[in-house]
Amino acid sequence: MAEIIIKAYDDPYGQTRKFNLNHLARLNSELDADFNLTKFEHHTTYSPVSGYLKSYLVSKEHQTVNIRSLGQLFVFERWEPVFMELSRKFDITTMESLAFRHGFSIVKHFTD
Repeated sequence: MAEIIIKAYDDPYGQTRKFNLNHLARLNSELDADFNLTKFEHHTTYSPVSGYLKSYLVSKEHQTVNIRSLGQLFVFERWEPVFMELSRKFDITTMESLAFRHGFSIVKHFTD
């Protein structure tokens, strides 16, 4: 199971990487920032105990980013992570338990 989840968020086509880098691109276009997207790399971590998968963009080098619309500079150290996303996976038993505890019932499960 862990391998499937990790591959989904650290996929060989780089979809999650592109999705997260798009956040920086939007900051560039919408807030007049100057993020250099090539200076960040995508990393994920997964905990099978909690079911949490976390995505980060990590600075490849010491850099300063100017977000002109805010009038602020942001300094990133080499290897400094920027937390981008938290995804939690649930098994069927956990979903049923959560639904029941909160007054819901499961009508049907859709799985692959």
